[in-house]
Amino acid sequence: MKTRDNQIDTLKGLLIICVHIGHQWIPVGCNYIMQQINNFIYLFHMPLFYLLSIIFVKTFSKDYFFDRFKRLMIPYFLWYFILLYIIPIITFSQPSLDLIQDLKTLIFGSQQFLSQRHLYIVPLWFLISLFSLNILISIFKTDIKQFKILKNILLLISIFIIFNVSLIRETIHKYILGGIDIALYFLPMFIGISYLYKNISNKKNNILALFVGILLALISGHLLYLNMDTNPNYFMHRIDVSQFLLPEGFLYIVYSIFIISLFYILGFLPANKYFSYLGKHTFLIYILNIPIYCCLYNYTSSLLNFMNYKLAFPLIFVINTFFCFIIPILLNKLLCTLKTIGVKQ
Repeated sequence: MKTRDNQIDTLKGLLIICVHIGHQWIPVGCNYIMQQINNFIYLFHMPLFYLLSIIFVKTFSKDYFFDRFKRLMIPYFLWYFILLYIIPIITFSQPSLDLIQDLKTLIFGSQQFLSQRHLYIVPLWFLISLFSLNILISIFKTDIKQFKILKNILLLISIFIIFNVSLIRETIHKYILGGIDIALYFLPMFIGISYLYKNISNKKNNILALFVGILLALISGHLLYLNMDTNPNYFMHRIDVSQFLLPEGFLYIVYSIFIISLFYILGFLPANKYFSYLGKHTFLIYILNIPIYCCLYNYTSSLLNFMNYKLAFPLIFVINTFFCFIIPILLNKLLCTLKTIGVKQ
């Protein structure tokens, strides 16, 4: 029986809480501090969660490819159907069908094809791009001559993407299959994350290294904030992986330093059984977070008619948080034997 890394599960638990907070409704005119907290979470929550999900990638093989397909792509197709067609029927909000648009979003997994009726399937971009990254990383971990030229080509494409993010986003991003451009963008960053994960256990007592990590995270994070505030390309002045709104060029180095430093700092945290428990259920919590939130919105938003926003928002947040966590956990327990649905990351 496979054993899990409780520290990785703890980090996943912390990050899935950040994902939930990042998805919470923050209306126009809300508290400036709340908006800045939301923007800060977007700075790291999906990139770090994304990279943590590929820590244990194995070398490439036919069996590994089909294993990843079974664990990521079959749930992608299955949840696409459930979220787009079944949930709207259950919630009595079935929209008009647009099969051509649906087929585009299914094949390309691009957020730029989404309309209002695709709101429930927004989180699924993660699965298809994670599959691409799993395969790319497995290729790089495989030391055979046949992959040598391919690795060099992939690295060159990765560098090109890093220096041309805006151009790619405005032209071909929505037509790139399987989120491969996102996967290639994060490829160099993964190398740093992977190296730290292998060596972090030897440095847990190194206070100087921790101090340097914190300093690097603060400096690089500040530089990223300055760029987000002045760069009109960032929607709502924040980084958003799903929209391919990412630092490009030499700022990618700053971004990598921030993510890797933050990962190193979090590596000093001890395993926690409560966060680790959440970490074991991150798959369904992530997939169902937006659908559950949207289903609750019609009910919770009515509280704004009866009380002041400052009082209503914390209550709405508590209600949303309870249901957005408890329903996926119970569902995952119920379906844990059906591996194509209750996937354990």
